[in-house]
Amino acid sequence: WQMFDRDKTQDIEIASGGDGYIRFRNAGGAQRVVDAYWITTSRLATGDYDFFTAWELQGSNDGTNWVTLDTRTGELGWGNGETRFYDFTNKSAFEYHQLVFSGGGGDDAVVTVSAELAMHIAAFDQTPFDLTASSIIGINNDTGFQVSDVGRSIRLLGADGIWRWARVTSRTSTTAVKIILYGHALPNMNPITRWRLGTFVPGKHVESGSLYEERLAFSRKFSVYASATGDFDNFALGEKDDDALEFVQAGGGQANDIVWIADSDGALLIGTGGGIRALSGSGIDEALTPSSFKNRRSRTFGCARIRPVDAGQSFLYVTRSRKSIAELTQTAQSRFASDDVGQVSEHIPKKGVVELAFQTDPDPLLWFPLENGELGGYTHQPSQEVRGMHRHRLGGSASGAGPDGSNWADVESAAVTPGQDGNDDLWLIVKRSIGGATRRYIEIKTAPFEYGAIADAFEVDCGLTYTGLAVTTVGGAMHLAGQSVDVLADGKVYRGLIVSGGGTVTLPGGSTAAKWQLGLPYAAGADTLELDVGGRDGSIIGRRKKVAKVILSLLETDTTGLQVQSLMRGRWEPVRMPSIVAPDGRATLFTGNVEVPIDDSWEGQGRVRIRHVNPTPCTIRAFTPVFDAEP
Repeated sequence: WQMFDRDKTQDIEIASGGDGYIRFRNAGGAQRVVDAYWITTSRLATGDYDFFTAWELQGSNDGTNWVTLDTRTGELGWGNGETRFYDFTNKSAFEYHQLVFSGGGGDDAVVTVSAELAMHIAAFDQTPFDLTASSIIGINNDTGFQVSDVGRSIRLLGADGIWRWARVTSRTSTTAVKIILYGHALPNMNPITRWRLGTFVPGKHVESGSLYEERLAFSRKFSVYASATGDFDNFALGEKDDDALEFVQAGGGQANDIVWIADSDGALLIGTGGGIRALSGSGIDEALTPSSFKNRRSRTFGCARIRPVDAGQSFLYVTRSRKSIAELTQTAQSRFASDDVGQVSEHIPKKGVVELAFQTDPDPLLWFPLENGELGGYTHQPSQEVRGMHRHRLGGSASGAGPDGSNWADVESAAVTPGQDGNDDLWLIVKRSIGGATRRYIEIKTAPFEYGAIADAFEVDCGLTYTGLAVTTVGGAMHLAGQSVDVLADGKVYRGLIVSGGGTVTLPGGSTAAKWQLGLPYAAGADTLELDVGGRDGSIIGRRKKVAKVILSLLETDTTGLQVQSLMRGRWEPVRMPSIVAPDGRATLFTGNVEVPIDDSWEGQGRVRIRHVNPTPCTIRAFTPVFDAEP
């Protein structure tokens, strides 16, 4: 029994030889779950080397049939009175436990001695026990324990110098709470003088999180907290390599709040209001541990409180102003550099970036809702030198037309998940005004149309698809009641149909269709800048020029919905656009080059506006102007 009396100064004979076992039964025959234990060897262990070197920890519910819970071998080199700690995974309860050892007895295997053995009952299987403070001083600004402390963690430094942690299950008074203990059993019941309430408390939530080197990491204010390796519930600090750690961000002559953390190759990136730092192990390819770390500053932009995204070869993040997006690339081990990716189209992110979401398939695209309700996009394929920003105004209205007559739905949030068809799904939360009431819809962006039948094209917003018998009326569109919608019915375009109060839509003239694509219309468009090419003596910007025609290289495009305008004398003038329509009125997809003649004037800027308004596909692969300019 002395092996369990918490006296580590003993020299207890366990067996007369080198093998044996220590067995005990839980009080009252209770079945308990054990997930850790510690062993303290004899105070004279080094004299005759009388310590365990190999063993199995076993459990049983009848004292006859045993289940092995943990196995250790090669436990050599014990010091006098040394304590070693062991953890293992177990969720099975047992009435009996025993340590079956071998390798004891020292060099002559005559006798095996030890001092202590302590089992830890898993936290979820414990009966909460009392933890009483000597006073309220130092607890919650000298107010003592509060009801809000229930669920909070407490760090405890045992008499053996090992930090443990517990969780508060209930509050008894300002000086007493009940707790359950994680990790390892306490060495004794002596008063604990070094302890601390956990950092994570109600009202002071963590601000960012990430996984790094099998640790769960959080940040708040100036600090980073990382769990024990592989144990995401364990934030008890220690000195071992796999113990949890706490890092206080400092350096660079500035005290900047941490706004996000993210896992990168070889470092935990720390984004702050003043720039990005990299936290890693102290050596090349060395793991981050409580005793091995370095914190390097990189010359980067300050960061907004918006989580960055991993774009494969780099990170994309929002700068502190939230009006530009930067690309973070690694230049050397744990050193990074940043560039503004939106310099050519800086007007788009300057409307205020709300959130980032990155799509890998079928194309690498960064999506970012803007404060004005638009959905920003950034095509990011640096290996092919393909980079470009674009913006999207979804169909519908958020709260009426703006001062410039603009009107579109409000994209509030975006997220990307793997899709079932191999493509990534872009999920959007979209706010619209429907029938005078504000509605929010969760929508998924469809993949780009490629190499399909015209009837399968889905080029509407907030839409639905019907497939079945040929009908003249479909229902189920209650979410668009009273709205004007476009319909692609068996490949034929119908625009401006009204959804009834009951959510039905009827084709005009008694027409029927077996496949419907129904939803809010939107216009896809592009405006070119002033024509600028190299002349014989430099740029032609500011010189008189005249565009005779443009050549559009199209891929699977419905030309009936394509509209082209040229800027003449300060006004956008429509241009006759050749189109192809099937005899039955159905849209036809065209692939190839289309020449669009333009009746331009010498006072023009060589600017062209392109719009596509039908609920049908349109892909422009190239735009080539044919023009004359002053020498």
